[in-house]
Amino acid sequence: MAPPVPKPGPAKLSKNAALPEWLEQAKLCRYLPESVMKQLCEIVKECLMEESNIQPVTTPVTICGDIHGQFYDILELFRIAGGMPGEENVQAPLTKSTAISSDDIEPPTEITDPKLKRKIRSGDSGIESASGEDDDQEEFRGRPRTAGQSSRGGSTGGDSAIGGVNEVSGNGNQNFIFLGDFVDRGYFSLETFTLLMCLKAMYPDKITLVRGNHESRQITQVYGFYEECQQKYGNASVWKSCCQVFDFLVLAAIVDGEVLCVHGGLSPEIRTVDQIRVVARAQEIPHEGAFCDLVWSDPEDVDTWAVSPRGAGWLFGDKVATEFNHVNGLKLIARAHQLVNEGYKYHFSQKSVVTVWSAPNYCYRCGNVASIMNVGEDLNPKFSIFSAVPEDQRAVPAGRRGAATQVGLNTPAGKAEKPEDTTHTPSQRYLSTRGGSYGLSFEEVVLKGLASDGGLFIPETIPSLPSDWESKWQNLSFPELAHEILSLYISTSEIPSADLKDILGRSYATFRAPETTPLVTLNEKDNLYLLELFHGPTFAFKDVALQTLGNLFEYFLVRRNKGKTGKDRHHLSVVGATSGDTGSAAIYGLRGKKDVSVFILFPKGRVSPIQEAQMTTVLDANVHCLAVEGFFDDCQDTVKALFADPEINEKLNLGAVNSINWARILAQITYYFHSYFSLKKSPTYKADHKVRFVVPTGNFGDILAGYFAKRMGLPVEKLVVATNENDILDRFWKTGHYEKKPEHGVKAEGGLAEDGAKAHEVGVRETLSPAMDILVSSNFERLLWFLAYEYAAGANMNEEWTKQQAGQEVESWLKALKTKGGFGVNAEILSLAKRDFESERVSDEQTVTTIKEFYSSPPAGSKEYVLDPHSAIGVAASLRSIQRTTPADTHHISLSTAHPAKFAGAVDLALKSEKGFTFDSVLPKEFVGLESKERKVLNVTKGSGWEGVRKVVVDEVEAELSAAL
Repeated sequence: MAPPVPKPGPAKLSKNAALPEWLEQAKLCRYLPESVMKQLCEIVKECLMEESNIQPVTTPVTICGDIHGQFYDILELFRIAGGMPGEENVQAPLTKSTAISSDDIEPPTEITDPKLKRKIRSGDSGIESASGEDDDQEEFRGRPRTAGQSSRGGSTGGDSAIGGVNEVSGNGNQNFIFLGDFVDRGYFSLETFTLLMCLKAMYPDKITLVRGNHESRQITQVYGFYEECQQKYGNASVWKSCCQVFDFLVLAAIVDGEVLCVHGGLSPEIRTVDQIRVVARAQEIPHEGAFCDLVWSDPEDVDTWAVSPRGAGWLFGDKVATEFNHVNGLKLIARAHQLVNEGYKYHFSQKSVVTVWSAPNYCYRCGNVASIMNVGEDLNPKFSIFSAVPEDQRAVPAGRRGAATQVGLNTPAGKAEKPEDTTHTPSQRYLSTRGGSYGLSFEEVVLKGLASDGGLFIPETIPSLPSDWESKWQNLSFPELAHEILSLYISTSEIPSADLKDILGRSYATFRAPETTPLVTLNEKDNLYLLELFHGPTFAFKDVALQTLGNLFEYFLVRRNKGKTGKDRHHLSVVGATSGDTGSAAIYGLRGKKDVSVFILFPKGRVSPIQEAQMTTVLDANVHCLAVEGFFDDCQDTVKALFADPEINEKLNLGAVNSINWARILAQITYYFHSYFSLKKSPTYKADHKVRFVVPTGNFGDILAGYFAKRMGLPVEKLVVATNENDILDRFWKTGHYEKKPEHGVKAEGGLAEDGAKAHEVGVRETLSPAMDILVSSNFERLLWFLAYEYAAGANMNEEWTKQQAGQEVESWLKALKTKGGFGVNAEILSLAKRDFESERVSDEQTVTTIKEFYSSPPAGSKEYVLDPHSAIGVAASLRSIQRTTPADTHHISLSTAHPAKFAGAVDLALKSEKGFTFDSVLPKEFVGLESKERKVLNVTKGSGWEGVRKVVVDEVEAELSAAL
């Protein structure tokens, strides 16, 4: 009979509980109270301070590889090993320990296509390679070795010196060496490290803890341990105490003087083990040098040394390992650090190095087995291979994934979930584009906004539409249609269906048009339509998303704060940057919301007067407008810097309102479907006709929603990117280069002759369409991930490798953008981008011409039609697209993103000479007198930097909270 499954949660300690009781609670997956945890950390620190850099250990010993927070699997590891030190009545293993020989191991996966092999080995898919540069992120661009991928050509696979088929591999009296990476990625890093520390404190001579690359402040802030401590304690105090313990972990262990145990590998700076003994270890892991190399290096099929694609450490070859062992009288180097599907792997012809991996079904989806290495007095290793414990013998945190799932472009809507997780489909769980977060719930990604690794959240899969979607959805109202679409991405365990309907109903009740986003015919002959998205409270398309986002914030906070008062309440500080419309839409969506402060940064003097007035005349106590000297990109960079600062995140619970927040993209998907159904009711539409959407875009969020709609199954032939003279996106689709510095000559050409053919010289150019005056499009990162994923999938590697490769590729591209001003993609990735998109660049001159044209030749049945400059860019791009297609069977829907009254300067410039035109004729009553109202705004000088904005935000939130007490 299987033992009871330990239930995670806070520890239940008696009044005078001491170390033995702490250990018993730790075995039950209970995390200790904050004060007790800090006390435990101090005890363990004192133990570690007595140990040398290379801790001597005697046989018999069990050597264990990476654990990564997989608590229930470390319990199985101890059962396989014969029990923890001091443990009586050891439970039988839940899985069977298996003996294998070298004949049983599958041969390494071979990639025979030379072109593909070169690409994978070099990782070079851009105009400039970032490999070899220092980086503090894990596995920067390297190809992880999995599923039998040993050092290519240099490894013979397994070894025949393996123990027999026994239920346990030891008697529980042996010593244990853990080779680092105790935390991150798994669900229970805190509980896992707590258990190991309790064992170390109780049995210091029996347990040796070696430092891994994840025992680091920088890495744990990206890969989960920091967030887990925050979630369970409400602050980072325990995380900081654990990091202090990390600083005193030993760098290596040596078994009977002949088996060296390290986490990663060797260093060109270390020739003898005595050199390891003098390394200063009581510090954060440095980015280079001997210390760094010990935790980051890998064995590989190279002559001697090679630059590591991880961005830290080195690749070392057979000659290096053989010589090191000879010089130091070693029989073997045992290390961890790399996933091995067989549980362990010997390297090189002399089997001088062995990798031990102890996290079965790594990240709950890799399907690998794990091993422990048992070394007796004869120093001949024997391996016990074991699997992950059954799903009914482990707990999974609410809203997180259970077993392995595929991450791809489509999964059928409503597909039955695996029995381990019946609450969320894959499209209802989220990951970061840079690989540091996965399995997150919708609530988590909405409240966080930006991932801890700097990435953006995307669903694990894009859901396919139900087979009967057209017949069932075609007559739904906008809120009803939104409910059907959002339900594919939000589990009812998070927001019940009735609650979601209520949220959406309240969100769109604020719109003036009965259809919410009506479709207007601009040119019946050419099948050109305008999708009016400006009927919300602030007369801009951002209202579609931000009315919804404001109500989502309120919903989640009300639930979190139920029964709480004062400082115990969860308070959210929403920070966003705007080039105009986002700011007012965010403010109108969040003004007066309880437990929310909203800070909007805008470039001073670079938004329209109406836009600035809409923001700054809102006097609610929770609304704060910051006028920043500079451009929108300066505001956006400041916001990203704030989200990258762990201290302010901990202090203020930052939330995102920009289109980096996934909820905004999700809400915007609806109007693509709604306009399609409106188009189908047009007398000129036939079943075999094609549909194109043309989207004026700067930050790429609006058109990205169209990409999701298309990949879900909406029949869209192409999405046309329409940019103004800040044309980084247009240049990408024409050249494959995404660069801040514009191209010159032939590569800069691409518009009509009246565009002036060449791009502007440097930086951001002020145009008549200021909301699109953006140099770097934040949401483009999300598309890049899907392109990188689809390209990597062509290598036919396993799913984990494909996901990692996509995240690493995105990380690499964005690092090159930051450090070198740009990056390039290869022809195959550009071809994938062109499959779904085309692009156009429209000048100010052409924008004015288009506004004039559609005022003097209005749509049928209308007296006149006034386009705002952004909508005019979309219409101009539509006219070009019409010239490339067959208008009779191709319908163009151009998105109209703002009311013309918001851009008086551009509209007046275009139409001031038109007979009978007065700007008052397009001015809504809501705007009359707006610019003369009282304002509330804080000015941020150019030299303040993001730290200056940080101080303003902290001071304002503290004042707001004090006033509320």
